[in-house]
Amino acid sequence: MKRCIFKRVLPLMLSLILMLAAAPCVTAAAAAYSDAPSVSLKAGKGNLEVKWKKVKGAKSYQLQYSKNKKFKKAKSVTVKGKKYKIKNLPYLKRYYVRVRARLKENGKYRYGKWSSVRFKTVKAEKSSFNPLIDMLPQIVENPDSEKINDFNFRTEIELPEELRYETPFVPEGAQVTYYDSLYSASQAQPCEEANAVCLMYSENGTDYIEMFDNSEESESVAFGSNVSINLRKHAVTFADGKYITANADFTLSNGTVNTLNGAYSVYSPAANSDGTLKISGVTFNSDINYARSTTNVIFSSAINTELKKLVINLSGVGSNSLEYLGVTLNGTSKQNSSDIENVRVNISLEKASAIYGIKDSTLTQNNKNCKVNINCDNTFKGSANGIKTVNVSGEQNVNIENPEVTVITNNTSTQYGINDSRVNKDGEFNLTDAKVRVINASGPARGVSIYGKCACITGGEIFAEQTNNATDGVGIFLNGYDGSNRYAQNITVTGNEEHPLISYGKLSGILVRKGTYNLNGGTYTSVAHSGYLAGNTTVRGATFKIANRELYTKAQLTDTGNASDSADAWGLYFGCQYSSENTDVINMYNCIIGNEPSCGYEMLDNMSRSSLSAKCGYVQPKEVNLYDCDIYCGSRFVFRYVDAYKATRYNMTTKFNLYGSTRIFNRFGGEYTKQEIRTSAMNWRTSYITASKSVKESNEADNKYYVHNGGTSTKLIGYSYYCPSEDSDMNDQIRDSYGTLSGDDKEQYLNADAVNVHDYRD
Repeated sequence: MKRCIFKRVLPLMLSLILMLAAAPCVTAAAAAYSDAPSVSLKAGKGNLEVKWKKVKGAKSYQLQYSKNKKFKKAKSVTVKGKKYKIKNLPYLKRYYVRVRARLKENGKYRYGKWSSVRFKTVKAEKSSFNPLIDMLPQIVENPDSEKINDFNFRTEIELPEELRYETPFVPEGAQVTYYDSLYSASQAQPCEEANAVCLMYSENGTDYIEMFDNSEESESVAFGSNVSINLRKHAVTFADGKYITANADFTLSNGTVNTLNGAYSVYSPAANSDGTLKISGVTFNSDINYARSTTNVIFSSAINTELKKLVINLSGVGSNSLEYLGVTLNGTSKQNSSDIENVRVNISLEKASAIYGIKDSTLTQNNKNCKVNINCDNTFKGSANGIKTVNVSGEQNVNIENPEVTVITNNTSTQYGINDSRVNKDGEFNLTDAKVRVINASGPARGVSIYGKCACITGGEIFAEQTNNATDGVGIFLNGYDGSNRYAQNITVTGNEEHPLISYGKLSGILVRKGTYNLNGGTYTSVAHSGYLAGNTTVRGATFKIANRELYTKAQLTDTGNASDSADAWGLYFGCQYSSENTDVINMYNCIIGNEPSCGYEMLDNMSRSSLSAKCGYVQPKEVNLYDCDIYCGSRFVFRYVDAYKATRYNMTTKFNLYGSTRIFNRFGGEYTKQEIRTSAMNWRTSYITASKSVKESNEADNKYYVHNGGTSTKLIGYSYYCPSEDSDMNDQIRDSYGTLSGDDKEQYLNADAVNVHDYRD
């Protein structure tokens, strides 16, 4: 039986062998052409790792990768092994990958079939998903846009082209819902994809919204959960009075937000004090064409606020009863912090009660490379602040680097470029390399104003003037006064080669009140008083001089407006009206005070009338010590005592002490010798020089006499004062004696050991 089966099977086996022998042989090359490798893909931080199984007969492989699923503009590499790492890829970008076998046959390269396409999203260093990381915009000056003022152009944001990719980014496996507006997304009211302007998906507790078309919102939009919106170069335009409210962590990036007569554009209320607010690469256009309410383009009470590369344009009519603010950061009792970088604020309104470019009351403030332009020179009546820090409870620390602020107004209120209004507040205030211009037609102008306890100003270009008045405009204003006659300030101002500092104010380049101050370097200039120094102040390597008088008419440089009085500038002042005791000592080292004779002594417009003036109407310092200083006299005096009888009868008590290599130059450029200084000082102490008298033009009830001991020749020491009242005994004395003291009056004056220039030079 077994033999029978074998006999039947054997012929079949032989037939099969013959058939196989006759068939063509399948080579390894043919297998490589027909087989597609099996590919796996793993996403890393800035890279993709590709692996595949070997195809029999293949000696190498071709790998292609692209951000386009159709492999447009794909990049190709040839790999000999079975894996390859694609490096230096941008974060959070989706890449498509495929592989095929490659071998050489008869001198030519041939390829197998492509593998199935795999795709992954490149991971970031710090986060599994953050659409901001690889989408940083650029802020550029646009000379074709409307000028906001004489100093700066309007700015705009240039976003990278990658933001307008064909399909919004969605992580692999995420569920997508489509919406026809941001409002419908906030209300969870989806629509068909064909009618959508945005999509939304969720990842790691955050709802991500990707815009792929412009959107017009008829309602305000409020988000109660964590939300991140990527505008992707698109604009969201709100109806009258509508805006965005963020009640939890909120991120907004890369596009434009337009609002009309709105209280806000983005609002993070106090209820969100545990949340964060991050905005990057967005242009805000806020138009005000009628009075509705106070406007804050961005208002945040979030515990952490980050604003980077923004442009904020706020313009229109406004209202004299309302405030308008570009950015308001509202501090609370929590440890709020703010990081503001490359933010541009342009404000041009006809009316407002107050205007703020950036107003920050958080406890920790970091402000870098921001620009604020306020141009309200029409009917605006309120106060303007370019950048203002505000008191809150707790210790505040402020760091402002490289700001550029321009404020142009026309009203009687005080206008500020940078205003540290933390009155007597604990914590540090650091301002570095500020460029500030404040021009106010009718009221006071302050370039940089400091009220805080501890502050440091390093470098800068500061300009402040009141154009219609000869007596106002202060470059750096160190207030040192908290309203209750308390002074605890410790402030340093520094100008050096790395951080040059020049501060100009039409009234004063720098004004220092009571407190403790250090001025290290810098140039302080004015058309009237190069500086006002008070308190226990130490000055090293600084220059004080009269400058910029050519910018004004003669009438603008006088109190009286008389052209013949055009040189009414009195140099560097000492004294403070906010003090009751003259115990302060001012030390000056290696300083230059006054204008060199090269300006032409006969050209009074280029000189002050004295170099150093003790303001006796104020409480003057006890001593001014001059170490190794160069002092250039004015057209009348070197040392001058002002308003000698205004506060007290004999209030000329400041002593000027000369040390080291201090030099004093007369109006012809020659140096005063030690003997000349001693002789002049002794003559001054023993007798008043006969004064001349003139009547200031005013009404009968306020008629006052102005007395000085000037004349055509320069005196080393001089005085001038206003008589207290028409019927005072002092006035009678001046009428009778023209300022000459005698008897008990002279004895009292001499015993006071006052009005001395003491020469202690070696």
